[in-house]
This record gives sequence, structure tokens and C-alpha cells, in this order.
Amino acid sequence: MERWMRETSSTGRAVTPATRPFARNCIMAVLCLVAVANYIDRQIVGILLEPIKREFGVSDTAMGFLTGLRFAGFYAAAAIPLAWLSERKPRSKVLAGCVIVWCLLTGLGGLAQTFWQLAFTRVGVAVSESGGIPASHLITSEMYEPNLQARAIAVLSGAQSIVMGLGFALGGWLSQAFDWRLTFILVGVPGLLLALPLLFMKDIPRGKSDRIAEAIENMSFKETFKTL
Repeated sequence: MERWMRETSSTGRAVTPATRPFARNCIMAVLCLVAVANYIDRQIVGILLEPIKREFGVSDTAMGFLTGLRFAGFYAAAAIPLAWLSERKPRSKVLAGCVIVWCLLTGLGGLAQTFWQLAFTRVGVAVSESGGIPASHLITSEMYEPNLQARAIAVLSGAQSIVMGLGFALGGWLSQAFDWRLTFILVGVPGLLLALPLLFMKDIPRGKSDRIAEAIENMSFKETFKTL
């Protein structure tokens, strides 16, 4: 095993490239950008609601399928199994997979020829985006000592809160400068770049931030769901 895997800090946590200050800050920056991309891709339909509605000639009820309770339902339903997967597989790879899927589907939404093709891509976006927060929080909790974890999570959440204010302004500008199809592509495709550092990131050793990691590893999905 590499030397950095054997080193420990004064707190007893393994010192890895991902837990050293500079690398840790770089990873946190990527996670913040992922959170920003997650929010913008999730809200883009609401921003472009009117031009989409006009092009497909659908009702407000149909548009509600893309933005309302049903979208949230798919998001919530997929969150638990993806969180379960993140607890057992390399978190950075799970997150990278989610980013790739939701960005590709957002971009493909701009190529939809029918309303239901667009709806299908949005269901995929909802499912894949639901894995973003659990995986990001797990990565963050393993990078930071327990006394710094709450602060780190606050920074991650703050990035998303900031874009809540800026996202609609950015989306409004894009919708005026380009048609809704190109806006989908411009919002979705660049996010794929965020998956690259996650794909090449070495997974952080587990169990350093909590004492129940082994018990969690041995729980089936059914047992995990019952616990919740």
C-alpha cells in the first residue's frame, strides 16, 4: 500500500492526498461546482417553461409533470438506493456517474422532438441528480475531521444557495440570447467536465469519520430501507 495510506494525522485519521489541505480544497471546489450544476439542471425547465409550452402546445398540467410533484417523486424515490450505493462503492465514481448521466440527459432534452421525449429525459435527470447530494456529503465527511465536517457541509450547501439567486438570472439571460433547445445543451454539456476530476480521484479510505461504517457495509438495501 502506498506510503500516504499508512500515514496518520494527530487525530488518528489517515493522511491521503485527498485529505491534505490543497487537494482537499480543490475537491471541495469541484463538489461546490457539482452542487451548482445540479441545481441549475434541475431548475432549467422552470426557467424555460413558456417557450417549451408554446413549441409543444401542451397544457400547464402537462408542464407540471416536468417541474412539479412527479419530478420530485422520481428524485425522492431514487435518492435512497443511490445513497445506499454511495455507502458501498467508491463515492467519487458514483458521483461522477450521476453527473455524466444528468448532464447528458439535460443536453439530450434540447434535442427532444416530442413532449414525452423531453419528459423521459427529465425523469432521468431527476433520478441521477438524486445521487449528487448523498455522494457529495459522504466525500466531504471523509475529507474532514469531525469538528470541521459541519462547516464543510455548510460551504457545500452555501454554494447551492448562492446559485438559487443567480440561477434564474443566468437562465433568463440564456433564454433571451438563445432558444430553449440550445440553452439545454449549453447548460448540460459543460457539466460533463466536472466528472473528469471525480473519475480520476482516488477513493478516500472509509470509516475514518464514523464508527458504524462496518455495520453499514453489512446491511442489505432492504435492511437499510427498514432502518429509515
